[in-house]
Order: sequence, then structure tokens, then C-alpha cells
Amino acid sequence: LQELREEGRVRFTGLTDYRVSNYPEMMEAMRTGLYDTIQIPYHVGETACRKAILPLARELNLGVIGMTPISPIFGRGKLIGALRGKDLSFLEPHGVRTPGQALLKYVLSDPAVSAVIPATSRLERVAENAAAAEGGPLPPGALRRLERLIG
Repeated sequence: LQELREEGRVRFTGLTDYRVSNYPEMMEAMRTGLYDTIQIPYHVGETACRKAILPLARELNLGVIGMTPISPIFGRGKLIGALRGKDLSFLEPHGVRTPGQALLKYVLSDPAVSAVIPATSRLERVAENAAAAEGGPLPPGALRRLERLIG
């Protein structure tokens, strides 16, 4: 990849892993200076990346792509299910109208995150997901309240 980059055939490179057990290796690779971005699982219930990966990404000025912000790899439907039927009206002033938008906005509110990959198979959800990126981040109080709703 480095050769392709030097030839101008590749502009940016990145690395990804979904296993927390591989974070030490990922952090070592991040420090090499060979990568521009990382892609990691990040959602309301994910805390491991917040402790080590995200601070290092900020320090190294790496782009962060949050994957599985709505549906964790090993818990499909868990996060959305936890928010269904809950009062999310406190998020409406921030443009959030659905549980999916709440989960996306949560991840996008982290200053270390550059983009998210919501992984939808429904065309009608594309506009809904994109709307979560509008406006600024959720304030700290709204983030904590959302965390409590997820439990």
C-alpha cells in the first residue's frame, strides 16, 4: 500500500478490526504513521475504544470511522430494541426523531469520530440516517441520558 501511495495510486490508507483483544496491535500500527484512518466498532455500549483507541486517534490526527453504531456485530437489534417505546423527546431539539438517529447522533457527537457506517439494507432509511449528521453534537447531558436509557 505504501508503494501505491507513493505512486499516487492510493491517496489514503486505513486499518480496521472489530476485536478488542487486537487493540494493542492496532494501536502499535496506528503509531507507525502509515495510516490515515481507522475503522472500529463504536456504539453507545462500546467503552473499550473510548479508553485507548479514540484518544490515540485524536493524538495522531487519524480519521475515525465508527462501524456498527446502530447494531453491534454480536448483538443485532439490542440497541434499537432498548430505545423502542422510550421517550426520546429530549433529543428532538437536536434534530433526532427516531431511535436509529439517536444511536447515530451519539457516535457522531464524539469529536474523534469523522464518519459512521450505519449499514442499512432499506432505502427509506438512508435519508433518516443522513439526517442524524445535521446540526451539532449532542450536549453532554443528552449523551448521558441516552446512555442511561440503553442501560
